[in-house]
Amino acid sequence: MQLSRVIPSEPSRRGSAPAGLVFWALGLLVFAGPFACKGESDQPQWDAADATRKTEFVDDEDLVRDLPFAKDLASLAAFAAEEEWDLEGNLVDLVTGESEARYGWESRALLDSDSFVGWRLESGRRTYERECAGCHARNGDGGGPAAQYLFPRPRNFRKREFKFQSAPVGGRPRREDLMRTVTKGLVGSAMPAFRLLPEEKRHDVVEYVRYLSIRGEFEQTLLEWTDLDGEFADPEEVQELVEDRWKRSNNPVTVPLIAETDFDQDSIERGRLLFTNAAACNGCHGDTGLGDGPTADSFRDAWGYPIRPRDLTTGQFRAGIDPSDIYRVIANGIGGTPMPGALGNNTPEEIWDLVHFVQHLTGKEVSR
Repeated sequence: MQLSRVIPSEPSRRGSAPAGLVFWALGLLVFAGPFACKGESDQPQWDAADATRKTEFVDDEDLVRDLPFAKDLASLAAFAAEEEWDLEGNLVDLVTGESEARYGWESRALLDSDSFVGWRLESGRRTYERECAGCHARNGDGGGPAAQYLFPRPRNFRKREFKFQSAPVGGRPRREDLMRTVTKGLVGSAMPAFRLLPEEKRHDVVEYVRYLSIRGEFEQTLLEWTDLDGEFADPEEVQELVEDRWKRSNNPVTVPLIAETDFDQDSIERGRLLFTNAAACNGCHGDTGLGDGPTADSFRDAWGYPIRPRDLTTGQFRAGIDPSDIYRVIANGIGGTPMPGALGNNTPEEIWDLVHFVQHLTGKEVSR
């Protein structure tokens, strides 16, 4: 079963049409607000302060700050100068120079790279800056002008963490994964579906998101390795490592090792016992799946932003509602969040039982 080819059906729509219109009107206001500038400035305020961005460490020092890369780089450069590290120049110039040489828009290395479908990048850039940068920012770090008004915040493509992908947490998304998110959106968040965008344009923007992600990961890793060793990291080694991480062959699709088991009352009951005992899902999601478990209010994502477990009874799942979609999320976990994966801890039969119990929580009934 090829999960990346699954096209989940539309989630059920609840509520009246007027309520839906109000929802979409409010959503339009949130998106349009930051751009509805009057007077001399009728452009997005790209450099406006964002008081909601977590740029300082919180209680848990293991959390990665959502610090804009330019500030992170400038901070380490100042420290390197103070400590008189043996560098062949200013750290800011070294990092930006190596990045530009490999990923600059006019660089020969980018044109010759086999990590990208190069002819899609220019169209992808134009589409991204028109449709996506307002939330995800022009450099892909999730700090666009609208970001401070959104919860959850837009994804930071530069930080190696992607929530919904075919490979287990720690891998990188395939083009199909990004295409699915762009096309269908993420229900329950501000990420809309772009079904009306021509398919070729969606492929283009997916390629540009990969470009922003790989370039961002290269820059961040180069900075981290330099910080770790106190000397400038080898750019060739970093580039090879990062681009290897994004290769399709290194991000295998998680597929069930067995076909879906029967959706029946026995499977639902086994899933319920796993959910409330061995798998301990109820600690976060609660016994009835309402997202009200005893630890529900204590979670933050990888960057320190508050995050709550999903209310499973709504049937609104960001990665899709088909059984295979739910299986993949349970098996892989969700990157950048406390949601762990069941692979290695539960058998495929047990994961299918959990899928069936989750479906039961949404109101799906056993066929008679």
